[in-house]
Amino acid sequence: MTKATLDEIFNRMQEMGLTDQKKRNQRPSEDDKILHDFEEINLFIDANGYAPGDVRDGHRLSLNERKLAARLEQYHKNNQYIRILKSQDRHFLLNYQEEKEIEDIPNSLDDIFNKGHALLSTDTSSATNIFSSSKTPKRLISKTDRVSKRIKCLDFNQFKPLFDSCVSDLVSGKRASIRFRKEQEIDTGDFFILNGIMVLVAEVTERQIRNGRKNARLRLIFSNGMEGENLLRSLATELYKDPQGRRISKPETETFSSDHIITIPGKEISGYIYILKSLSKNESIQELDGGLFKIGYTTSDDVQQRIQNAQNEATYLLAPVQLVHKYRVKNINLASFENLLHRFFGQAQLQIEIKDRFGKTVQPKEWFLLSLDIIEQAIKLLSNSTIHQYRYDNKTSCIVRK
Repeated sequence: MTKATLDEIFNRMQEMGLTDQKKRNQRPSEDDKILHDFEEINLFIDANGYAPGDVRDGHRLSLNERKLAARLEQYHKNNQYIRILKSQDRHFLLNYQEEKEIEDIPNSLDDIFNKGHALLSTDTSSATNIFSSSKTPKRLISKTDRVSKRIKCLDFNQFKPLFDSCVSDLVSGKRASIRFRKEQEIDTGDFFILNGIMVLVAEVTERQIRNGRKNARLRLIFSNGMEGENLLRSLATELYKDPQGRRISKPETETFSSDHIITIPGKEISGYIYILKSLSKNESIQELDGGLFKIGYTTSDDVQQRIQNAQNEATYLLAPVQLVHKYRVKNINLASFENLLHRFFGQAQLQIEIKDRFGKTVQPKEWFLLSLDIIEQAIKLLSNSTIHQYRYDNKTSCIVRK
């Protein structure tokens, strides 16, 4: 038997797949390692609600937290790290900048001569490329305001109780998270959820109106202990882009102060306008995500007694309800007041037929597909006798001037 040559042996090995150059156990790249290490920081924030190394009263840093804090500090100082980690920074820890090439255009003939510009070169290809940005110096340009820098909030202890209270209200049902809309109604004290992080609007400054739309500079506090500045519209853009972007409603039960007393001179009838929220387990109602309210009136102070049997009454959709607001009305015909509100929101009225406990078909007329803040706006317009100057636009879900 003749011995096989090296070429023949090599060819046979190729046929058998033994010369495959792919590494079966390929080691992770440096970028993969950086992303893995950064994810440890993300997981720390997910578990603890603050960035590693944040100064907190009575808090002693563990060895692991010190390690993560030092790692985060390294990332802050290295633009290469920042570019790699951009897609994974769900807690807005890093400050992104992008390089944008800008043509270095000479301002005068002196600039051309002093700098030895390509126009003076005998190389025609160089002169031809004067308008090509690939040869020009690079200058760092900050990205748009909507990705503004997040920095550590030094007075976070002042805001933490507000976040804690908001979370407590969500758990108890006093607040609800609803899909974000109506950017023009962003104001001080509002809470939102952006990319899984709770956000508080702490300050609103530099207010301006252009083309009928308002904008402003916002100081935003994040529940992870960071803060940043954004324009109002920039925050709205990010909330619209985030599939899970939410607005957190204001507390639904409040101490009824004098702000909730509506007085119109010349009449003598008094009573209460109330707003109820359905607690129905019906899937169709739950899908409305807190956007269904009943507007009614009563001459009795005890609204709770009136609604205690709601689950057996068709007017309450045969389900329990929750009192959201109660307005004391003085010197005004309550029925007229209620009818005005119902006509004003006629386009948003819920059209529904249900059978009561006796099998009779009933059409409740006092339920509306609205947000709570829109109802409150209308009541204020009624109380100052200017509601006739406005109308409710069902397409935009806004109150607009006629």
